[in-house]
Amino acid sequence: MHRLTYHVLVCNGGCCHREGGEHLLQMFRREVTRLNGDHIRITETRCTGRCVDSCSVVVYPQGVWYRNVTQESVHAIVQGHLFRGEIQQELVSYTYQLQNFIEH
Repeated sequence: MHRLTYHVLVCNGGCCHREGGEHLLQMFRREVTRLNGDHIRITETRCTGRCVDSCSVVVYPQGVWYRNVTQESVHAIVQGHLFRGEIQQELVSYTYQLQNFIEH
């Protein structure tokens, strides 16, 4: 197995599912595959408890929680964050730092 540098959790719980979470999950997978992202794992999750932010996506190891993810922001997250290391600040709701969640 290749060394993973990112693990992306795509919420597909109740609210996120209704907002298109399954479609976004498939978009993340296609985009990462298209760009040969063997270092990235995409995982579907159930509810992350952030319905107010649906669709939500969490990127580890940084612990970046993205809010209101759309088809357009999938491309920004994949190309910007996962391939260039540029966190998409305008979409961030929380980051996990020093064992605490920091609201943005």
